[in-house]
Parts: sequence; C-alpha cells; structure tokens
Amino acid sequence: MFPTKAAPGAAYRTGAPLAYVAAGEELSGTLSYSWSATPEKPDGHTVRGTGAPVALVRTVDGGFDAVHGTVEVETTVQADHRPVTGSIRGRVGDTVDVRLGAEDLGPGRLEGDEVKGRFEVVPPEGTTVTSIPYAFEETDHAWGCARPERRGGAFVCDLGGEAFAGNGSADIVFRVRIDRQVAGARGTVRTYHPYDRTPGNDTAVIPLDASPAPAYRALRHPTAWVALAASAGAAVVLVRAVRRRRGKAG
Repeated sequence: MFPTKAAPGAAYRTGAPLAYVAAGEELSGTLSYSWSATPEKPDGHTVRGTGAPVALVRTVDGGFDAVHGTVEVETTVQADHRPVTGSIRGRVGDTVDVRLGAEDLGPGRLEGDEVKGRFEVVPPEGTTVTSIPYAFEETDHAWGCARPERRGGAFVCDLGGEAFAGNGSADIVFRVRIDRQVAGARGTVRTYHPYDRTPGNDTAVIPLDASPAPAYRALRHPTAWVALAASAGAAVVLVRAVRRRRGKAG
C-alpha cells in the first residue's frame, strides 16, 4: 500500500528504486508485480516490509496496458568454477586415462534454465586424445566433447550436454595416447561460465610425464626395424671386407 493516493487517469513512478534481496544461491529469477486500487493486501503477500514507505511520484504516462506483469532478473551471486586436472603419466606408446573437467565452488547453484558453461582442453604436445567415452540412456558413446577442427586445437566440453546429464561432478575421462617424450610439455584446462566472476582460477595445466618405451615395444616400431636392417647391412659389409683382406694376405 502506498501512502500517496493515485488520481484517476494519472501515471506514477516510485519515489525510489525498489530493491530486492535474493536467496544466497539464486543466480536468476522472475519478479511478479501487480497494481490494484483496492486498499487491501493481495493474496499470498501477507508479510509487511521493514523498509521506509515508498512514495508515488507523478510522471508521464508510460503506456501500461495491464495491471500485472513479470520481470526477468539476474542476481549478483556467482557460480565460481575451477578446472579439474591431472597428469598424463606413462610410457611412450601407452594409452592412459586422465579425468578432466570443472568443479563448481558456488555459492550460486545451477538449478534452472541457466547456461551451464563449458570447459576446454588442449592436450600436451606429444599426445593424442583417442576417445572421451561416456554412457547416456544405456548407450555408449566415444566422444563426450566436441573435437577440434585442427590438430593442436581445444576439445570443447559443454556442461549442459548429454555427457554430463545427471553427473554430480562436471568431469569426464579423457583417454590419451603418449606418442613421444617432449620435455616440459603441458596441456591446459580452462573453464568458461557466464556467472563466474573470479577469473583468476579458471585455468590449470595438464603435465606430461612420459617415460621411454620398453625395449620390446621399441622393437615393434617400424623405425627400429629400419635401424636394425642398416646395422645388419653394415655388419655384412664389414665381414666381407675382412674376408677379402685375409684372401689377399694368403
């Protein structure tokens, strides 16, 4: 109820902005408003405010054609995300699992239609992502994130996609093949979220800790056979040269 009486046919605005305090975890919401000339409390609004009375100030007609409506709002609450990361550790030729993703630190909670955000993964040099497996509605899929269009690009993981549906934690297993040793190689995990207002913790590294391939695996590699063939050829030439020298000496 306003202390100022409204004149018929006149337009008014509030003498001060209306302020609302959202719940601690609300990122967005809807405000409903209505206008009535009847001096009584509307149904469902039985709590009296504690602030100073809001006055009405005469203004130019804004062309309102209804006595009620809604306003979509976003709060100042944030949903801070930071990367989930791990090391890629193994021998050259191994395919290993590493869990990557985004951890929700709050305090806001994504419970409605808010954009869920994403995280992007650039693997370390010397590695190849062979699959990002997940299951959805009893069906197994090989790729839970969008693959880059070019080599060295980022895998984009949409947290609103089916790979993360019903997943309490927003992370997923990357299967990575270690192709070669690269000193100091590191990949990155970076989170993106429209409600994240703390950018300082949005990026983390993915270290590569690669050991040499075992001997049996190295022998299976085509380049190893080329090297062995070259060595064998050199040995044959050496034996022939020795035999020729012995023949001349006799």
